[in-house]
Formats: sequence, C-alpha cells, structure tokens
Amino acid sequence: MAEEKFFFRKAENGEWVIKEELVTDKAKEIAKNFVKEGMERNQLRKFYMEVKSLERKVEAEGFEKMKPFIKMLKAKVNYQRGRKTEGKRLVTDGFVNFISECVDHVNSKDDLKAFAKYFEAVVGYYFGELSQR
Repeated sequence: MAEEKFFFRKAENGEWVIKEELVTDKAKEIAKNFVKEGMERNQLRKFYMEVKSLERKVEAEGFEKMKPFIKMLKAKVNYQRGRKTEGKRLVTDGFVNFISECVDHVNSKDDLKAFAKYFEAVVGYYFGELSQR
C-alpha cells in the first residue's frame, strides 16, 4: 500500500498528491450529510471564504505566521455552533467535526492548499445536493 497522510498519498513517482477520494466520494458524502443535517448555506460559504482568505495570506506572509489563525478556525466554528437563529443552530455538529479534523491536519502550506481543495469540493457537492431538492 502506498504511503499516506491525511490529505495526500504518495504517487508511484514518489511525489505527494492530493487523495482523489477527498475531492470526489468523500466530499460528496460529507456534503450530503450537511444537507441532511440542515447546515446553513451562508455559514458553509463563510467558512470556505475564510479558508481561501487564509490560503492567500499564507502565500503573502508565510505559513508559520498564519498558522495560529488557521488553528483558530476550530474556535470560530465552535463559537458558531453555540449561536442560534430562530431557535436553530447556525452550524451542525458534522460541520464542526469536518473543520476540526481538517484543521488538525494542516501543518504546512501544502496541507492548507489541500484542505482548501477538499472544502471546495464539499461546497460544490453541497450546492448540487440542494439543487436536487
């Protein structure tokens, strides 16, 4: 079996590549669960845009400088879980788990890029699922 990390697997040529299943089957499964759980679309977009913003800042300022802000996403998503609008939570437990698990595995610029791609796929499948309802 090929060597693996959370976001990556080692290709035959020895290069680390993003796991294909993260941006296909796994992303689709997660998106379906978000729709079933009633995840708020604006919160999904908000967090995705924050990850993209952090990705740009890492390019400009470096990973080590931005790492605390990346790790802080876990606090932000937990804060949102505690908030309610009209008696409904803004983010679901599944979303909190998704963000937390991914952030725990972001330890380099490449990890952040892979997380952003994974998240992008989840967002795409999420809106695809919503359009079928």
